[in-house]
Amino acid sequence: MEAKIDSMNKRPLMFISTEGYPYVDFEAPFIEPELEELLKNYEVTFISHVHDDKYEKAQGNEKIAIKAFNISIKLNWFDRIKYFIRFLLDADGRKEIGLILKEKKSVFSRIYQSAGFYALAVQNYRMMMERKILPPNGEFIYYSYWYYYYTYSMTKYKNKFPKVKIVTRTHGFDLYDERYTGNRQPLKNIMEPCIDRIAFISEQGRNYYLRKYNLTDGFKYSVNRLGTRTVDFSFENEKKGYDKSFRLVSCSSLIPLKRVDLLIKSLSLLDENIEWIHFGSGTESEYIQNLANELLREKKNISYKLKGFTPNQEVLEYYKLNCINCFISTSSTEGLPVSIQEAMAFGIPIIATNVGGVSELFKDNGILLSGDPTPNEVASAIKKMIYMDQDLYQGWRENSYRIWNERYNAEVNSKVFVEMLKSM
Repeated sequence: MEAKIDSMNKRPLMFISTEGYPYVDFEAPFIEPELEELLKNYEVTFISHVHDDKYEKAQGNEKIAIKAFNISIKLNWFDRIKYFIRFLLDADGRKEIGLILKEKKSVFSRIYQSAGFYALAVQNYRMMMERKILPPNGEFIYYSYWYYYYTYSMTKYKNKFPKVKIVTRTHGFDLYDERYTGNRQPLKNIMEPCIDRIAFISEQGRNYYLRKYNLTDGFKYSVNRLGTRTVDFSFENEKKGYDKSFRLVSCSSLIPLKRVDLLIKSLSLLDENIEWIHFGSGTESEYIQNLANELLREKKNISYKLKGFTPNQEVLEYYKLNCINCFISTSSTEGLPVSIQEAMAFGIPIIATNVGGVSELFKDNGILLSGDPTPNEVASAIKKMIYMDQDLYQGWRENSYRIWNERYNAEVNSKVFVEMLKSM
């Protein structure tokens, strides 16, 4: 292991690059389950990227006893022009332009997009060096939680300090072309050879990446699932039947790709007694509330609660204290949703769309919808679960928990991930 050893704690140095954690909490459900194991083995410093000046001088966070920096990048027009010229002169930029020209799709917009990505990366690199965040010898692990512009920043650093080990996870928006503006991931071909390890959260994601970039299967590309913490619960042996309210829960941001409006339209088609609870907020909050009021308010058999943003621990507490009959997700695209994994940890059967790596969460524990279902298809799946045989339903509950415990238990997965890091 080449990472520098901290003289007092005898632990290698690790820098974890995030979008906002620990200063903002939206990544907490993904990062915190594995953080405990990382802190046992590494001297950890976070580098977050919240573009807000109030975090600019912060070097720590009261919530957790670790060191943290935030890099707030704001580029004016002069900066953008300067970096665009630099992009054109850089060998990486010229190679990227060549690849875009070869693809013959949206050439000018994709060059502009890649130049903007390059500008963020180079500015991020410059600010890290000016603030002396990183050791000058490169003897550490850089763990990028997302395969993003700050990952590319470190490939520039590695050109000068080749001892650094770069590890990146990749999830959804940072992996799939259709999830990124312009339907293309910028500079991935340029970054790829410089990264020591790429950790995918699903088999499907790994296979997509290898096919997309025509890569040979190998040690560098591993599946390291996230997972959720162990929870304290007991199985509810009695399923609520159709003569009572069937409790349906969803948990996601209220944004277009989550398609919560599809769920509302599906519920409007049903005559069964259903209680629907949704956790999460977003840019479509007002639209979703208005649509629910329009389509569901007059239906006496449907009750609904849009709870808005809810801290993760409160969501888990709700799962623990209430009998949830089904967790449902109607997303148009996903990686491998932690929200579904959390529900499975409580033995909750699942209904979800077959997108991204979602199918890997299923084995006799729910209903896998098509990737682009109609409201009728979703409604039929809900109805099937309401009326299904009691013993079969109980088997689905037990299978949900078993699959979670075998594949998505964060305590197990984080240990596997750390052992992988140690082997580099």
